[in-house]
Amino acid sequence: MVAIVLAWVFQLQFYTTAGIIAILSIGNSKKETLKTACNRGLAFLCALLLAAFFYHCFGFGLVAFGCYIVCFAFICLRFGWPEAIAMDSVLISHFLTAGEMSPELLINELSLFILGTGCGIVANMLLRKDDNQFAFLAEKVDVQIKEILHKMSVRLTSHDSTGYDGACFFSLDEKIAKAQQCALANFNNTLTKTSSYQMDYIAMRQKQRMVLEEMYKTIVQILEMKQLENTTPLCKVTQFIEQVDREYAKENPCTELLDKLEKLFEELQKEALPKKREEFEVRALLYYVLRLMKELLELKQQFMKSSQHKN
Repeated sequence: MVAIVLAWVFQLQFYTTAGIIAILSIGNSKKETLKTACNRGLAFLCALLLAAFFYHCFGFGLVAFGCYIVCFAFICLRFGWPEAIAMDSVLISHFLTAGEMSPELLINELSLFILGTGCGIVANMLLRKDDNQFAFLAEKVDVQIKEILHKMSVRLTSHDSTGYDGACFFSLDEKIAKAQQCALANFNNTLTKTSSYQMDYIAMRQKQRMVLEEMYKTIVQILEMKQLENTTPLCKVTQFIEQVDREYAKENPCTELLDKLEKLFEELQKEALPKKREEFEVRALLYYVLRLMKELLELKQQFMKSSQHKN
């Protein structure tokens, strides 16, 4: 409406077209809108040259306009400007209606383009990052990870793998995907800042998700072992997973947890060697679980250090 009113105030012909151009100029984000506006500006120059050529050759009739449409559509598709086909062609059709391409009408169409596109850009500049929404979605991801860790400790304690099918990872994937979409939208709606904190956070969680799935598979192997007993190594690994579950907060740099893990490795090295093959296999798998846990915590620690450095 603002675009139409401005075009009417400036006494432009076909002033309602400015409103249509403004609507078509609004993208999903600030960066997308600016990129689209630049592309449409280049496309509009091509459209004017093509229209001048075909109207000059065939007159101001449907044959000339049809030839223009075919060539202009081909150029737009070739250079990745498909969104410009409809909008610029509406402007070019005004020459067909008027039956001329006078300097005054050229200025009129250029003014409609600038007014409509400008209003669309201004509307998109009002978009803001939705940090609250991202924080909400990120919290859901964190809670899901804590639930996965909790299930791991419960299964190791109960020695029961019944119903432990890894369905929780499908839920985690959905939550990470939603948070990623929000993070990408926020990144594209930021022009003056280049902070990639949210995108880096999602990348970190995606890597952790892969580590967690490997831990899950290893724990399933442990639970399938015959004559699984509550040995000291098994109890200590379970207790550590429980501790990570309790302390795995968003702002936790994991330094203390990693120190605790190193001490746990030292303690396990002092344990008596297994006497049976099954015990040896369980001990090896438990050790692998701890190595994966270390990778999980180090990913979080690296992210925290990186984000602090950027800030």
